[in-house]
Amino acid sequence: MTTFESYLDTYFESVLSNPRVVAALAEFRQRIAERYPEATFAIERGVEPLGVYLVATIDIEDTFEAFDLVADRMVDLQVEEGMPVYVTVVRPQTRVLEDLRRREAERVGALPRTT
Repeated sequence: MTTFESYLDTYFESVLSNPRVVAALAEFRQRIAERYPEATFAIERGVEPLGVYLVATIDIEDTFEAFDLVADRMVDLQVEEGMPVYVTVVRPQTRVLEDLRRREAERVGALPRTT
């Protein structure tokens, strides 16, 4: 393990042992789950920017709708309390692939046919 990897492990252990961080992540999860009960969640380590990320996976068209539920509070915690907590809302991979296939089929269908 490199010195940098060791530093990151120590950093994330420290952040995730902070009760305020744990409470913030739980708050974000609750806010999103109240509106989107089908959402699934994961906590990930991130380095751009460095912090802990709550990743919410929700099968919705506009992920910004879910992000808006927590955005203001997240910024408040980051700016006012220096908490390195972030929320990312993504769509399920299967839905993204379906959309890509549909768009590709529509694009190919719009091309003129050659004989």
